[in-house]
Amino acid sequence: MNINKNYLLKIKNFISVEARQLIWSEFFESRKRGVALITHFPWIDDKKEKIACLTIEAKNKKESLVGVLVMLTRNFKDIGDVGFIGMVCVNANFRGLGLSSEMLECIKSYASQEKLSKLVLWTSQPKIYEKTGFVVDSEDIYANICNSSLNSVNKLYAKQDLLIKTEQYSEHGVPAFAEEVLRVANRKAILIVCKKKENTTLVKWTGDNSDVVSLASEILLSSWRIVAENGDLIIKELISRGFTINLMQGAKRMVLDLKSDIKLKLPYVNILFRI
Repeated sequence: MNINKNYLLKIKNFISVEARQLIWSEFFESRKRGVALITHFPWIDDKKEKIACLTIEAKNKKESLVGVLVMLTRNFKDIGDVGFIGMVCVNANFRGLGLSSEMLECIKSYASQEKLSKLVLWTSQPKIYEKTGFVVDSEDIYANICNSSLNSVNKLYAKQDLLIKTEQYSEHGVPAFAEEVLRVANRKAILIVCKKKENTTLVKWTGDNSDVVSLASEILLSSWRIVAENGDLIIKELISRGFTINLMQGAKRMVLDLKSDIKLKLPYVNILFRI
């Protein structure tokens, strides 16, 4: 598809080497983070996954591929197929030309043709996507958690309690801000934590909130972070146990409805399952 005489837009059902290079350069290398693309997105080479990779190529330019957008389709009961949008990036030399908006309009048309019910993405810059019809429908709780009564030893690795089991947890990939994901469990609770050097973020948990906080108190640093659904009662439990909560701006979820007859709201999607 020609969006104008200078650019060519394509959609493929796989992510090319060139597209991966641009994604890595813009999302990881430029921010001095990242392990490997396959580590962060293990579904990227899974032929069972329904992937749409939209690219923009500049004609007669040395840097041919200048824009990428990826959509991964997921199915929700009573809602249908939903397109998860991510990895929206444009080469720094081609920004300010409206190429991101062109890609969003194109994927919107493509998703409608594919009979998807909704499109969803997560961002800290909602104005970019409002122009295409996306609206904010929720926001993560993102906070620093501090308990000055705990020492600063890295308990996650120092703990020798045989009743607490720690293992790698990479089934769903590693969020872009982390280097590894660990599953920590005892008989009452399970924690999924993302780590990057000294930074630890609790992103998922199972068990009563009191047991979750007790386990976190045992194995996490005196200062750590949490990403949670807005309204999650674990925040109330942390406050009642004497933790200091410093709220920061969380990612905003933006949704675009493609079918007027489906009004159900998407359930909360954990950060491990986003793109």
